[in-house]
Amino acid sequence: MSTSKSPRMKRISAQLHYAVGKNKTPLILIGFLVFIILVSWLIAPTFTNDLNTDWSDKVDPAISIITLIVAIAIWWQESSENWINSLPKKLTVRFIYQGKVVMLCKRAYLSGEGDIRPLGQQIGTQMAENPRLDLRAPAVKQTNPGPGLDPDSGEFSNFYEAEFELRALVGKMSPDLCLVWEPPFGDVDTIECDKLE
Repeated sequence: MSTSKSPRMKRISAQLHYAVGKNKTPLILIGFLVFIILVSWLIAPTFTNDLNTDWSDKVDPAISIITLIVAIAIWWQESSENWINSLPKKLTVRFIYQGKVVMLCKRAYLSGEGDIRPLGQQIGTQMAENPRLDLRAPAVKQTNPGPGLDPDSGEFSNFYEAEFELRALVGKMSPDLCLVWEPPFGDVDTIECDKLE
């Protein structure tokens, strides 16, 4: 039996660690309020025997519990978004010519979503060793598969992908060989396009 956590459990654990680390004061206050509410529910019947009604016995606690659950759900969603935004961003860029990948750069550091297109073009010019790529301008696809474990660091990163369509091959590009550049970003490797992962 394996003792390692599943990727989903690792993600939940990382999100909780981030949320608790960034929100200690609100969590302590919420815990204190929950404690006060629980204590008041336990001792309230001794002080309010005359006021017990269906409202105070059943409906009021149910509404309080539902409100608490909704507040926790909203907090979790906000915390999850903050965690995702705090992750390092990594970009994988593919250059497609006639339906085949001819250049691939894996997991390049990305400073922000607005830099996807210019960084992708810069990576392409460096890989092809040609300052001008012949791109089909409107045919750029960008996606965000979301957070996942980065095989380079073993930590979570927020992954992005960009796909550029080429009208012609320039520089070191070849229709049969694929240029691949991956961390730690030394030399550009060349492999047969059919053997590309």
